[in-house]
Amino acid sequence: QVSPSLLANLEEFQSVWINWSPKTYRHIEISGTSEKEADDLCSENKAIMAFSGGLDSCFTAYRHKNGNCGRQQRNITTGVLIHGFDIPYKDQKTFDRAADKAIIITKSINMDLISIVTNFRDLAGDWNIVHEAGIAASLALFSKGFSCGVIASSFSYDSFDLNIPWGSNPLTDNLLSSRYFNIFNDGSMYNRTHKLEYLANWPQAM
Repeated sequence: QVSPSLLANLEEFQSVWINWSPKTYRHIEISGTSEKEADDLCSENKAIMAFSGGLDSCFTAYRHKNGNCGRQQRNITTGVLIHGFDIPYKDQKTFDRAADKAIIITKSINMDLISIVTNFRDLAGDWNIVHEAGIAASLALFSKGFSCGVIASSFSYDSFDLNIPWGSNPLTDNLLSSRYFNIFNDGSMYNRTHKLEYLANWPQAM
């Protein structure tokens, strides 16, 4: 069973990337045995985010927990630390160290942390491009418990081209959404210097 709203978004998602890299990508048809929106997803106002413990994800978690987001506010209750993306899934020791630090950071702002492991990066193509889809897919695993998935921005609007083509960006992240599980790109109005200044008073993150 596949969400028809997700399929519609994926058509547009493909169109964007084909326009950016016409020599690399072409349109493919995606279908499912049954096309129907899920009827058992979370009705609560809760969001889950990809949390690496780096500057971008710490900034997104901290500003939402502090309520400094205006109408963009999301009730982020949980982070997902993905083993197999930045850290190879066969490198358990490095991941364990990263997880220990991430637990300290998220616990300090009353946010839960879930660790998952995947070999997606080993199967995928150009990581600079495909990581966006891997992050969104990882968050969608938890769609029954959350209404929204949050991806911290990689680049700011004032970088002009957002470093495009780059996988995660505010133009295509939301096109990995369905009607009942929205993918939300957060923080593109801030560059990395602004993010670091904002985190300066958060000792666990620093």
